Amino acid sequence: MLYLATPSGADVRAAMQAGLLACMTTPAQGNVIPPGALYACDNGKFGKGWPGEQAWFSWLTATVDRYGPGLCLWAVAPDVPMDAAATLAESLPWLEPIRALGIPAAFAAQDRSEHGLIP
Repeated sequence: MLYLATPSGADVRAAMQAGLLACMTTPAQGNVIPPGALYACDNGKFGKGWPGEQAWFSWLTATVDRYGPGLCLWAVAPDVPMDAAATLAESLPWLEPIRALGIPAAFAAQDRSEHGLIP
């Protein structure tokens, strides 16, 4: 198991570079991923960091270009927190564009997604 965190201090960044932690990032964070660290990209939909679909995808593309697809664990497709049906509809069009960046696409399952609402 690998814990993902924000690169919030020298000790955390060193642990990320050593492979003991991975870095979780979102469009609103503006964090720099430590060199060589594994990372994952959340979309920021649950908090206040959602910039909109096109700005999010531009950020995701730039992040993967900067840090490399080989270090990216996954990117979470846009979702609608607490709404399984809306999440499926929102996420489906983005799964292939995420994969086209050379990274795994993650689906943010919501309550009741287990009732046929997981791609």
